[in-house]
Amino acid sequence: MAARSLLICMAMQGEADPIIRALDMRSVPWAFDPHLPFRAFSGRRNGANVTVTVSGIDPRHGVDNIGTQPAALQAYLSIQAFKPDMVISAGTCGGLEGRGFRIGEVVASSGEFLYHDRIVPIPGFEAYGRGHYPAADTEHLARDLGLRTGAVASGNALETSARDLEFFDRHDVAAKEMEAASVAWVCWMLDLPLYALKSITDFIDHPASTAEQFDRNFSAACANLCETVVRAVNWLTHAPA
Repeated sequence: MAARSLLICMAMQGEADPIIRALDMRSVPWAFDPHLPFRAFSGRRNGANVTVTVSGIDPRHGVDNIGTQPAALQAYLSIQAFKPDMVISAGTCGGLEGRGFRIGEVVASSGEFLYHDRIVPIPGFEAYGRGHYPAADTEHLARDLGLRTGAVASGNALETSARDLEFFDRHDVAAKEMEAASVAWVCWMLDLPLYALKSITDFIDHPASTAEQFDRNFSAACANLCETVVRAVNWLTHAPA
């Protein structure tokens, strides 16, 4: 079934700008309380409403609102404002060189969304801390778009620990990033399907500095992300067999 209203949640304006231009979107100034930094852009594609929302700039520190906390609030308010029937969490991520992934490769979510750094070793709370929110089935989308799939894990640290790497191996994690699990939590509560598309800027299993890799590869990764997101929007709004 084709999407009639599609929401794309993103953190960084630099990740979103190429997509907003490619989809010929316009700003939606009424979408959020003016006290909040979130921004919205909407357009039409194949008869469907398509909206990109971005976390905006933190007014205290002057940087993009990245991480799980703004992602949850942004996702909830975006869903309330635009009433989507499908949601995409799109952005950049860390990937695994040892599993054959490439810089700039876009990974599609599969299986579940996890938190890799919410460690609460108390019965019941341990599973809660990890999240385990279901990902929408991307088998056909990934096949048609030529994407590899894997679980997506979210946390609030750019750097990766040895414990993180062990966790990623155990749960078949293909993308490490900072927002998707929080978007998944909101979508799970509201019974909305969530897809994630994440473009690799850095290898988390490589000795080179994560920050240096991110800065060096960000523009190319965003260009690939844009191309893939546009193709995914066309796919989801065309209801392919």
